[in-house]
Amino acid sequence: MNIFPSIIHRIDIPDYGDIKGSLIGQCLKERALDPQGIKKSNCGGWHSRTDIHQDDNNIIKDTIFDHVAWYFSSNKILKEDTRLEFTAMWTMINGLNNYNEYHMHSGSDIAGVFWIKAPEGSGNLYFTSPQAYAYFAEERHYSEEYKEKNNFYSGYWFPPTEGRIIMFPSALYHSVKPNTQDLDRISVSFNITLSTDT
Repeated sequence: MNIFPSIIHRIDIPDYGDIKGSLIGQCLKERALDPQGIKKSNCGGWHSRTDIHQDDNNIIKDTIFDHVAWYFSSNKILKEDTRLEFTAMWTMINGLNNYNEYHMHSGSDIAGVFWIKAPEGSGNLYFTSPQAYAYFAEERHYSEEYKEKNNFYSGYWFPPTEGRIIMFPSALYHSVKPNTQDLDRISVSFNITLSTDT
């Protein structure tokens, strides 16, 4: 039995190949409009403005909105009166040796990443356990089989997978490992707040 889990949501977009080219094109268009971008957690690479969720006729925003809404409603994860509000959304393009430092997404409830282009070796998404310090001694005495069965690690990583959205608690510290390929890794990150009328 496990208690106090960190919930990770995963959405794999069906027929992703049909829209991949259009999504990449939109990301490259964003970069062409603002080649300098902004600096946040990115070390190298390019970071767009953080309000692309407010754009009209943006395939990135529409794809994320549609699939996130479908995921939560079809799986009956949230209470019926819960509202999802996207409060930020931005594009990241990491080239060779680019990475993102440890950070969290304060001011929101759920954070997410959508991998649009992800060559193998282009940078895993790495999470640090909130209990890493407290459970350090305990973890080192468990067998690998037991740790794997219970995901009992001080850190956990996900390889970037094209067409996949991962959502996680905004308070989880995470980073993106360096891109070891001379090919762009393109992703979109976003923040969601949850609210009700009561």
